[in-house]
Formats: sequence, C-alpha cells, structure tokens
Amino acid sequence: MRPEMSSNSNTIHDSGCPLAATAVAIDNDKASPQAVKWAADHLLQSQDCVVLLHVKTKTHDTTAEIISEMPTQKGEDDMSQLFLPLRGFCARKDIKVMEVVLEDIDICKAIVNYINVCSIQNIVLGASTRSSLIKKFRSNSTDLATNITKLAPDFCAVYVIQKGRPATIRKAKSPPPPPSLDSDDSIR
Repeated sequence: MRPEMSSNSNTIHDSGCPLAATAVAIDNDKASPQAVKWAADHLLQSQDCVVLLHVKTKTHDTTAEIISEMPTQKGEDDMSQLFLPLRGFCARKDIKVMEVVLEDIDICKAIVNYINVCSIQNIVLGASTRSSLIKKFRSNSTDLATNITKLAPDFCAVYVIQKGRPATIRKAKSPPPPPSLDSDDSIR
C-alpha cells in the first residue's frame, strides 16, 4: 500500500506518516463533506492538520492492474475533483489538509492498516446512505463504517457521521503508540 501524498515536508514524521491525529475517510458520496464538516466543527481547531483519506480499489485482474498502474490525466483529475471542495472548506476554517490516496482490494483493510501504521487517534466516516431494509436483504455485506468500527485499534476513536450528526461513536480505550518505524509497515 503506497499512498500518494500532497503535503508539506514539515507535517510528515520520519516514518512517512503525517503528524495528524485526525483522519476523515472520503469518497464521492454526500456523506463525505458532512463528515469533514463535523470533524472541523468538533475535533479540529485552527491550524490543526487533518488527513483526507481516500481508497482506490484494485481489481484482481492482472491486466486491469497493469492498466491502472499507468498514470492517466483523467485519474489525476478525478482525484483533484474529489478533494477540491473539501480543501476549500478546510481552508476557510484555517485547517491544514493532507490528501492521502491508498490503493487496495479491501477498503476497510486499507483504512485500518493506515490507522495502525500512522497511529491515527480519530477516524471520521460518513454513514452509509442505504436504508436498513436494504441492509437486511444484503446481510452478507456489512457497511464500511460498521467494519471499521469493529476492526479499528483500541487507541483510535471512531466517529460515524450521518446527516451531520454522530450516528455511532466508539471511544479510544488506550493511548496511541508512536508511529511505526518498522520498514515493512512504514508508508512512504
């Protein structure tokens, strides 16, 4: 997992992790701006740094992986458009932004691994927009917020935001460890 980071060098730890305690998982849905707004209003102060975390999913097909490895202007434009309104909102609140894009097959695993490696203390997620009736019929697939709430380490508080309010809060149970300096786990 290699994130693409656009940031200043003074906000990066020696292990390659940002010196930010809060990350917001974002996607193309309407819950992402609500999650960023809630984090800015309740967890962040002026001059704080927030990590906007997006996971691009890989496919199992090897030909698709080869094609996806080739840099494309369209893919970079899509990422720029994904982060643009959130960057503007954070700039108005005087909050520093780090954009991290991870690539993995499993979105939940990628986010939890990033939390572990970088010792993120707060993760904010937008709630699924599916109704509970649809979730009952699709019992084999639980939503991302539920999985991250279950799998996040004890040192990370998880906030699931729905309609601008916290739907689920799981408090941290232990202090965070320092960012990992092991070369196998570090993010560069």
